[in-house]
Amino acid sequence: MHNNQIFSEYSNENNKSRKWWHRRWFKFVCISLIIITIFAVILSVVLISVGVSSKKSENATTITISSSLTTIMKTTTTTLSQSTVTITLSTEATTITTTQNLGWINSSNMNYPRYRHTASILPGGKILVAGGLDDNTAINTVELYDPSIKTWTTTSNMIDKRWEHTASILINGKVLITGGYNNAALKSTELYDISKGTWRHTTSMNHARYYHTASVLTNGKVLVTGGSISGIPNSAELYDSSIETWTSTSNMYNGRYYHTASILTNGKVLVTGGYNTGGALNSTELYDSSVGTWKITGSMHNARYYHTASVLTNGKVLVTGGSNGSALKSVELYDPLLETWKITGSMHNARYYHTASVLINGKVLVTGGYDGGALDSAELYDPLTEIWTTVDNMKNRRWVHTASVLPNGQVLITCGYDNHTLDTNEIYNP
Repeated sequence: MHNNQIFSEYSNENNKSRKWWHRRWFKFVCISLIIITIFAVILSVVLISVGVSSKKSENATTITISSSLTTIMKTTTTTLSQSTVTITLSTEATTITTTQNLGWINSSNMNYPRYRHTASILPGGKILVAGGLDDNTAINTVELYDPSIKTWTTTSNMIDKRWEHTASILINGKVLITGGYNNAALKSTELYDISKGTWRHTTSMNHARYYHTASVLTNGKVLVTGGSISGIPNSAELYDSSIETWTSTSNMYNGRYYHTASILTNGKVLVTGGYNTGGALNSTELYDSSVGTWKITGSMHNARYYHTASVLTNGKVLVTGGSNGSALKSVELYDPLLETWKITGSMHNARYYHTASVLINGKVLVTGGYDGGALDSAELYDPLTEIWTTVDNMKNRRWVHTASVLPNGQVLITCGYDNHTLDTNEIYNP
């Protein structure tokens, strides 16, 4: 009996021991499975995060934007038992924000280097660049820039080689090229048909001219003024695109070339400065297309040529730089309501043969030009404060170049000259 009791107690103890080990093993297995599951979740999150980050990185545009990473941490707490095991996981979610890369970026080169050319913004946003000089040789090559794919393609050549000509977008969408120079002043004019990509001659002007201006009036006619010509440098004539004919209109009071012509918000044309046999001019005059006559308006404070004139969003006209024998940094404002001029803030750099572009934010971007050598400097004028601020220099020094405000607000600078003819182009991101 005693032995049986001992055996029974031994068996009970043994059974208790086995049950204890089974329970312990079961807990161990459960904990192990939970830990494995957690690590599997961690691994999945990491792999997904890496994949998303890699995919977004591959799709980033490295030329025009820069990416900054913002990391958001999310904390998850998992309890494995009632009181003993707590594991805290951290998962990382990444968002990508893009910011514009302000300043200058290189754009694709043109097929033909050139300076003293024209650049016209066509309906639809493409840029038509025509003619100019290549190492003192007149050219007739023409190219189109497509802002959507940032590439240049050649189109039909002009019929005549020419430089210091004008290019005007007519109300019918065609492009009118007038005058220019090629061994002599030209009176020939040409029309570019955008839909066909072809050129043809139209009626010649009454006077051969270069260093002149051409302005598309509110009635659709084109007013050509002055220029360096033999005969009458104060002459002006009108082109009627509906019948393709030229007619003389009233002469300006002063013969001039290297001048500017601006269409005011009231439809009148303001001609400023320029040069004639007497030297640099400070005189300005207004053309009224409704009656076809000129009148003298207020004179500028400084005589100048090779300058720029920009119609601001407030209707005033900003005249910058130029030369009166040496480069100028002075700037003036014309008020069409009062017909008066006033001095405004001077540029940081004196310059002539530069460009001035009215941006979509109303500020004016001035680029390059010449002052003892080609310039790469650029600066911005704020009409609200009348103050100039410098911006990043262009990638290349250049003068006798062009600047075109693209539909997206960027500014395309094309070619120019810097001890040699340039084929380089660059874009300003305001």
